[in-house]
Amino acid sequence: MTIMRALHLDYQRRTNLAVKIGAALLVAGLATALLATGYYYRLGNDIDRWEARIAEIKRSAQHKSVNGPGTSGDARQVSTDMKEANEVLLQLALPWDELFNAVETSDDEKIALLSIEPDAQKQLVRISGEARSLDCMLNYVRLLQENGLLSEVDLKNHQINQQDPDKPIRFSLVAAWIAKP
Repeated sequence: MTIMRALHLDYQRRTNLAVKIGAALLVAGLATALLATGYYYRLGNDIDRWEARIAEIKRSAQHKSVNGPGTSGDARQVSTDMKEANEVLLQLALPWDELFNAVETSDDEKIALLSIEPDAQKQLVRISGEARSLDCMLNYVRLLQENGLLSEVDLKNHQINQQDPDKPIRFSLVAAWIAKP
C-alpha cells in the first residue's frame, strides 16, 4: 500500500522573470507611444508652418497684383515657392502608415526590403528588396497586388546574386499607389 502525500498547488505564484519581462514590455510600449505622439505633433507643426507660408505667399501675390505688375522674376519666384509648398503639403498629407503597412504585408523572413521610394506627384511607389527564392519574390508581388492600396504592381527587374552563397534574388518593382489623403 502506497501512502499519498498532500499536494500544495499555488496558482498565484509568479516568476520574477515574467514580471520583469512584463515591466520591460510596458516601458517599451510607453516609450513608443511617447515617441509617436511627439512625431505626430511635430508633423502637425510642420503642416501649420507650411500652411502659414502658403498664406503668406498668396497674400504677397495678391498684394503685388493689386499694386501693379511686378517684375517677371518676382512672379516666377512666388510661383516656384507656391509649387514647393504645395509639394511639401502633399507629402505631409499622404497616408504613410497605410503605405508602409501595405508594403510590409510579408512579415516573412524570406523577403528583405531595401528601399521604398514613394512619388506623391505620380502616385507611384518604387520598392527594391531581396528574396531567398523566386517563389518568395513572386508571392510577395502577388500579396502587393491583392492588398487594395497598391495596383498595377509591375516587377521591373530581378537578378540572382551569384557572389552570395545563399544566392538571393534582388528585385525592384513599381506600383501605382492609391493614395487617399
